[in-house]
Order: sequence, then C-alpha cells, then structure tokens
Amino acid sequence: MLPSLRLLFIAAIAIGAYIACQYSDITWFPISNLGVVPKSTSAMATDDKVYVVLVKGKVKEGQAALFEKCFAPLAKHVTDNELGTLSYKLSWGDSDPDSLIIFERYTSKDYLENVHWKSEPFAQFRKDLEANGVEWVIKDVTKYYETGPGYMSR
Repeated sequence: MLPSLRLLFIAAIAIGAYIACQYSDITWFPISNLGVVPKSTSAMATDDKVYVVLVKGKVKEGQAALFEKCFAPLAKHVTDNELGTLSYKLSWGDSDPDSLIIFERYTSKDYLENVHWKSEPFAQFRKDLEANGVEWVIKDVTKYYETGPGYMSR
C-alpha cells in the first residue's frame, strides 16, 4: 500500500473509532499503537461491581524497605500483565513507617482468585518475603464490592 493511502486508511480508522465513542456511555482514551481501551473501569467489572481488597498491616520494625523491594517485581508484573487488575498500590503510613496498606481493585472476585493469586510473581513475592525474613506484625485482609456512590480517580 502506498504511504499516502496507508495514512488515509489509519486516519479513517481513527475517525471511525472517535465517532463510535461519541455514541457510547464509556469514555475512551488512546494507548500507543494498541488502539483504545475503556477509561471507565466499572464498565469492565463483572456485574458492574469492582471487587476491592484492602490489605492493612505492619511489618517488623525496620523492614519496610525490604518489604517494598520484594513487592516491586509483583507490582510491575501486575501493572504490565494483569488487565483485570484495575488498581494495585502500596502505601506507607505517615506516622508509622512500618505500617502499610495495599489497595487492590479487580474486575471480579474470580479474577483475583484465579489469575492474580495463582500467578507465578505472586507466589514468588511470598517466597521473597520469607527468604528475606520479612515478618508481618499485623496483617488484616478485608474484601469489598465497590457499589456505592463516589469515584476512584478523575
């Protein structure tokens, strides 16, 4: 195909996608050469319910950096590969440097249990914590369905 025709073809596809989005209740945004994906994550959730996991805890004094070192490869894997994971973020306490939360959002409970928890990087994270001697002083895992009013990001 001639370069000018190829450009015209690409432009026609982009215009068609833009027009299609105007008649959808979902906001779309472009991502590199992959096309478009829905920006509204609730539209991707099973039964319009995002499944939320909140891990709240504390590691043994002075082990926060080790914990984060073990967590980083898992977080990268989730970010790069788990399209059904909508949010995945580690946060540290402002008054206690060893207290943490991991805020997780999934398209479904099934995705959490059968994809995320069964992934090799998740198993490796647990092994890395043990190998580095990282100990939980407190660990509480609470699960929710995100169905109430409000928003998660702008």
